[in-house]
Amino acid sequence: MKQRGENRKGSESKSGERPNKTFETNNVPNILRARNGKRKKRLMRKRATVIVSLVAFVVLCATLSWFFMRINEISVTGNVETTTEEIVEQSQLAIDKHVLFCGLGNAKKNLESNPRYVVDSVEYVFPDRIEITLVEHTTAALIVGVHGIAAIDDRGLVLELDASDEPDEVKVYGLSLMGCIEGKTIGEEYDFRIAALLEIVSFLDSTDNKCGIKIIDMSNPLNVYMVTQSGIRVEIGQPTEIETKMEETQIALVELAKANIAGGTLRVYGTGRPVYTPVDADDTTDGSTTPDETTTTEPTQTSEPVDTQVPTQTS
Repeated sequence: MKQRGENRKGSESKSGERPNKTFETNNVPNILRARNGKRKKRLMRKRATVIVSLVAFVVLCATLSWFFMRINEISVTGNVETTTEEIVEQSQLAIDKHVLFCGLGNAKKNLESNPRYVVDSVEYVFPDRIEITLVEHTTAALIVGVHGIAAIDDRGLVLELDASDEPDEVKVYGLSLMGCIEGKTIGEEYDFRIAALLEIVSFLDSTDNKCGIKIIDMSNPLNVYMVTQSGIRVEIGQPTEIETKMEETQIALVELAKANIAGGTLRVYGTGRPVYTPVDADDTTDGSTTPDETTTTEPTQTSEPVDTQVPTQTS
């Protein structure tokens, strides 16, 4: 009996161990697969949530940018003669256009194609503004030729070859427009007349033309003369010592203006003090004054002789 009982316990223990061992062996892979499945589902849900959130965020940003990044203002700094509207038109930028479709690089190129402008930047300013920053070369004088008018700045840069005849601009006669290139500087090779002209123009520009000069005639290199708005002919002789002569001219013309003197001839040759000769009331043919523009034309030295070609500076 005792032995039989022990055999039964042994069989029970063996039979008890065998099912447990079989259960663990058969169900471990199922448990792992179930856990992995749940983990994968959780990861898929997280990924889906992240993707949906990103898509929603992008759509929201795009919607907001479409409404809040449309250009409502274009500002220009640095312009002097040209209006903001003209510069914006030349840049081909437009109001109420999304910044992504404005083409800021193309706008800068469009402005740089005009020799008047040195473009510093064309930038978008959040949220709805474009700012154009540039330096504008202003017209200092107009070279009048037979076939057109060239506008130059105080350094001789040709700003425009087909400029309009502005009554307030200083006009230069006696030089040819042959060889002038828009965007280039006159005076590739040294020419004493061109050098003298640029000195005169630069002086007038830097002093806001206090002399009141309206005509510069360079047709006679041995006797350059100018004409003021009051009709005074200013002779400076040979184009040398320009700075000294222009300073003396300005002082003399200011004194004449204070005395309400018009017409006549002011000779400034650099040696001694300037000499003023009043116009002879009985002689109106001495050419010392510029008559009223309503009855006469500009000086006759407006031809373009071959030997007065204006050279240009090449890049």
